[in-house]
Amino acid sequence: MGFKSLFKGWMFSNSYNLAKSNLDKIGLMALFDASFIVSFFYLLPYLARYIGENYIFPIGLLGPSVQALSIFIMFTVSYYLIILFFYSFFKYCVMDTIRSVYKKSEFSFSRLGKFFLLNLALILPPYVLFSFTVGSIKESFRPYGFLAIGIPLLLYVYALLNSAHSFFYRGSSFKESLKKSLEASFKIKAYKETVLIIIIAGLALGIFFWLMGMLINWLLSGNYLIYLNAYPYYRVATVWLSYAVIYAIVLVNRITFYKMAK
Repeated sequence: MGFKSLFKGWMFSNSYNLAKSNLDKIGLMALFDASFIVSFFYLLPYLARYIGENYIFPIGLLGPSVQALSIFIMFTVSYYLIILFFYSFFKYCVMDTIRSVYKKSEFSFSRLGKFFLLNLALILPPYVLFSFTVGSIKESFRPYGFLAIGIPLLLYVYALLNSAHSFFYRGSSFKESLKKSLEASFKIKAYKETVLIIIIAGLALGIFFWLMGMLINWLLSGNYLIYLNAYPYYRVATVWLSYAVIYAIVLVNRITFYKMAK
């Protein structure tokens, strides 16, 4: 069985072909994602530091106090809600771009508020559960617990969010989107392709990088200085290539989820 025949008939394959024929839409989705990343890593932290230094904690405040603790909690909750709103805003734009692949329609922010509440309802419970579970694990075993619990939960929430977003943007109400995505989350077949393709890509990348590492070690082991100079470039290349491959799959998967919501 050939590699192409292995994925023949998969919705991912059809979505990939659709993405290739709509590269302008894919580029627009990537632009929205990049805007969120810039906001998340640069704009929002800068805003938080500025507010914290100038408005939140009075200068000269010594020791803990109920007032300081209340302000800190309020500030932290507000900050995470703002992050979620930014995510909802850009993902809302992404979903409209996906819809435009299939048909032309007018863009409107009229349902953005409900979309934000949908994300809050889907993200908050798993986040609290994960934090509580990992936090209760003995510190020496916490990294293993993080991997054992975090990776399956991440894949589950990934599928849950994308299916809910697709249901919502296809016209379902907040309640219907929540119900349909939760019902679909217990149907493993529905997510087989979208999750399995990420797992396959991750394993393939791992094997590829392991072989490349062995090859570099074999070629450069005779000159330790060259090996030391080359290894940092190899490590950076593996990280960025991994990001690029997984992100490309995520982009295509979005079309698949939208198609599945039919």
